[in-house]
Amino acid sequence: MNKKVYDVDYEPTGGMIRVEIDHDFIYHCGDYGKKTVAELMSEMVLFWSDGKRRMAENNSNVLEAFLKMLCQIAMVIAQEGNKNYQGVIDALKDEEGWAPLDGSAGIKLMKVELMELDKQSDYVIFKHQ
Repeated sequence: MNKKVYDVDYEPTGGMIRVEIDHDFIYHCGDYGKKTVAELMSEMVLFWSDGKRRMAENNSNVLEAFLKMLCQIAMVIAQEGNKNYQGVIDALKDEEGWAPLDGSAGIKLMKVELMELDKQSDYVIFKHQ
C-alpha cells in the first residue's frame, strides 16, 4: 500500500488542506474502465480551462498541480459556505470534473483550515494623491 498524506498551505492567508492519496489505488469507472489515481488527478486538472496553465506552472507535475487546485477550491467552498472538510467533500461529490474525495477513488480530503484574515501585518495600505 502506497498511501501518503500531504498538507498544502496557502501561506499568504494561513489556509490549508490535508489530503491522503493512495498512489496504488485503481478506480473502477463503470463503463469507462479503470484508472490509476495519477490518471484521475490528471483528468481533474485538465478538465478545467486553466488546466494546461496549471500543469505548466508546476513543471508538468500532476500531483502538485492537483493538490494546489484542490487547496484553492476547498478553501473557497469552505469559506463561502462555512463548511468543514466533510462539507467540502459533499459539495464536490456531484460536481462535474471531480472524482469523489471521500477515499473511494484513492483520494481522501482529511482537513480544511480556513484562511486567516486577521493578521494586521499582512495588510498594506497605499495612499493615492
